[in-house]
Amino acid sequence: MRIMTYNVQSGRDAWGQLHLDGTTEMIRRAAPDICGLNEIRVHCEDSGQVDQAAYLSEQTGLEARFAKAIPMSSGEYGVALLSKYPISDFTVHPVPDVPMEQREEGYYESRVIYRARVETPEGPLAVYGTHFGLMKGERENAVKLLKDLISKETLPLVFMGDLNMEPNDALIVEIEQQLYNTIKPVPEFTHHTLNLHGTIDYIFVRGLTATQASTLFSTASDHLPVLTEAHIG
Repeated sequence: MRIMTYNVQSGRDAWGQLHLDGTTEMIRRAAPDICGLNEIRVHCEDSGQVDQAAYLSEQTGLEARFAKAIPMSSGEYGVALLSKYPISDFTVHPVPDVPMEQREEGYYESRVIYRARVETPEGPLAVYGTHFGLMKGERENAVKLLKDLISKETLPLVFMGDLNMEPNDALIVEIEQQLYNTIKPVPEFTHHTLNLHGTIDYIFVRGLTATQASTLFSTASDHLPVLTEAHIG
């Protein structure tokens, strides 16, 4: 199966212009069976009040689920999952916020991790998706929650998203103690599209055999999509 993670910048292209059809075209071109999406807006005034998860589902023919992280612009903002296969369960887990008195200087935003059960032709698969925070304390809380969730997981699993960390970050190494990092062997730059210099988007697996992850170039977002081919076992 073809697995993809993609930060779509709320349907804005590499120059920041709203162009959701460009996002649609990129997803069609990549042809994923399972696709995790970051920075999705639902009924937000600043993006035309479009339900972006539903729109991308309609345009690609993939089933969609949306996980709200925060309210935004009279709507909702968060992460989403698109799947060629039936999604039989979808649960959203909030990442604990860092207390105000413990926050370092910077931009904070509440985050979530979703867990979906996807009924693939090879058997059930647990899919976890997220968008980690910009601040270290946010990411530490997110990794702690992730480790707790996957410690209880009995199905083969995929974990993916924009983690806002480079491959040598101690927290990435901590995740690698539990999961296989498909982009680690030969890291590819995933951000920023017009001046590629960072690797912050990942696909991890457990209980699957996966190929080296790679990117597809597109200016449909400020991130590049990351893809891997995988099968259970």
